[in-house]
Amino acid sequence: MLMRWAIRALSLTALLFAMLTAASLPSSAQVDPCSPGGDLSKCKGAGVAPNPFEKIPRSVGEAKRLSHGIIYIGGALDSDEFQTYSIFLIPGRQWAQHNSQELDRLEGVYKKFAEKIGEQHLAIWFSTRGLIHDFCRDQEFCRNKFNLSISGGPYVVMMRKHPDDLKQTDQVLTIQLNDINATRVMNVLEVLGEDLQLGHTPHAQAIELERLLQIFLSAKERNGLTGIVIALFAPSSNREEKPCE
Repeated sequence: MLMRWAIRALSLTALLFAMLTAASLPSSAQVDPCSPGGDLSKCKGAGVAPNPFEKIPRSVGEAKRLSHGIIYIGGALDSDEFQTYSIFLIPGRQWAQHNSQELDRLEGVYKKFAEKIGEQHLAIWFSTRGLIHDFCRDQEFCRNKFNLSISGGPYVVMMRKHPDDLKQTDQVLTIQLNDINATRVMNVLEVLGEDLQLGHTPHAQAIELERLLQIFLSAKERNGLTGIVIALFAPSSNREEKPCE
């Protein structure tokens, strides 16, 4: 009996010593939740940014809490929901590799283009935790949401509803850039954005997709933009469960 109590006492002492030792370890010796082996759900942003597009925001307030990849016109209340959504999609990795030096500048030009569409407009540029472009998310949206080919990108897809609320009968406006290089993509966006400004488009409310279509088609014809397709269409359901290419 005495031996049992001695063993139990030694075990409790060892356990207590281990707990005190762990608590006194320097922070560098403890598991960082933001490290590759850590629990990312507990990561507070120390070195690893959360993915801002695990859920696309619906309101200005939600968007303000995100730090990367979105843009909206100021002046709206936090409780206001967005009136339009625009997504820039680069589904082809090969295109991205060929134009990798221009991606940051392209994102900036896209944001300037999106600012001209209307108040409470959300522009989306999918990013990963490492703040690089999320090509897999782009491919998922092209295949499963809009039924767009991977090889036909990049795309700018614009809609009046939140992407999660789209139905097969809802139309979206698509600018299909058909593998033209990033420099030409930026030129197209700048020309289309200038035409929105020349039309003195008010920011009081979002522009209807039909009106945007006519503005963009007119700009395309007047400026001789080639190699792109601008159209309204209703995306059909096309669930393709394929790995990211």
